[in-house]
Amino acid sequence: MNWTVVFSLVLLGAIYFPTALWLKGNYVPPRQGPAAVSDAGLIMKLERPFVAYGGHAFWAKAPALERLSDTEDAPQRSPVLLYENDTLLGPAHATHEEIAERGGGRFSHWGRGVVFSSKNGENPGPKGKTYWLVLPGEAATGRQGQPQESLPEPRASGHQPLPSDRRP
Repeated sequence: MNWTVVFSLVLLGAIYFPTALWLKGNYVPPRQGPAAVSDAGLIMKLERPFVAYGGHAFWAKAPALERLSDTEDAPQRSPVLLYENDTLLGPAHATHEEIAERGGGRFSHWGRGVVFSSKNGENPGPKGKTYWLVLPGEAATGRQGQPQESLPEPRASGHQPLPSDRRP
């Protein structure tokens, strides 16, 4: 075997392996979710298919956050934020009728899901946009920095329950 080839392979190994070990210990995988969010307690991707809710409104399941959702007694309780790709949507806590009629990114975290509209009022399903529910860090840990009960990971399933008939 040619000594030049052997020397090249040894040199390559001497450079490659230390570099690979260093990168393995220092690699930080890319974040999931909107780029604008830096202090999120939980970022959850809304899974398709979205259920048409009438007009501009669509519904997506978010059962892991049900205990934080708005209710008739607390219509502005939910701390979650909704992003369309990297764009923050809102206003939050909109009535379902207002979401259906006006669209414009309005949303309501209600029960086991979220009723929302895309920013431009189009059907959010086929356009390839990604929707993210973000629970701010202080909401996930509590106002005093004490961890709240752990939030369960959302379970993926092919079954999409129909939205509730209740309105805020």
